[in-house]
Parts: sequence; C-alpha cells; structure tokens
Amino acid sequence: MRHDGEKDRVMVPSSSLRAVDDRLFGWLRDVAWPLWLARGLDRDATARFRGFHEHLSHGTYCCSADFRRLRVVTRQIYVFSEAVVQGMEQAVVAVKAGIDYLRRYALHPSGGYCWRCDLDGQFI
Repeated sequence: MRHDGEKDRVMVPSSSLRAVDDRLFGWLRDVAWPLWLARGLDRDATARFRGFHEHLSHGTYCCSADFRRLRVVTRQIYVFSEAVVQGMEQAVVAVKAGIDYLRRYALHPSGGYCWRCDLDGQFI
C-alpha cells in the first residue's frame, strides 16, 4: 500500500483485456442480440408492436409483465442501435419499432414521456 492514500493498482496485460473483450462481444453478437431480436419484441396477435418485453423467462422466453416501461424501450433502442453499428443490420427493425413506439404511445400530449404503459399503449 502506498502511503499517500492511493491504493495499489493491479495492472492487467492488455492481451488479457482484449481476450475478455472479444469473448463478451462474441456473446453479444452471437447470443444476446439475436435472442433479444427474435424474442424481445412484443407483438400482439395482429402483429402490432407493443414495446419490448420487460424480461424473458429462462427456458420459455415468455414475459409475464402486463406493462412496458420507458426505461426498457429506450435501453433497447440504444442496445439495438449499437448492434446495427457493429454490423447486425437486421437490428434496425427493432430500433425503428422502438422509436415509433415512443412517438405513438409514450409521448404525453402535454409534453414529455409517460414512464409506463399497459399492453394497449395506454398510460398507467
């Protein structure tokens, strides 16, 4: 320990960080983004987009939540935008659907955004 109040720093070789980065990016590209693109967009029986699922249950990939939060919608727009930047062009569908959802359902008539909607897009 240094006597000036700073903790000792452990230096991790950049090759180790690169290996971790490569593994995490591979997981995003090959597992997480495709899964959430295939299962995370909520559409009703008529194919109307109802936002992004709040969660996906393990094994069944179902979502039991009867609401959609602004935080989840905006996070998924960001995440799928990053997927597009990283070469997953099919994720642009999710980005456009999310932005359309914000404009159509979450935008409050008096300004700002509602933080939570039911599955029909009504403010809760």
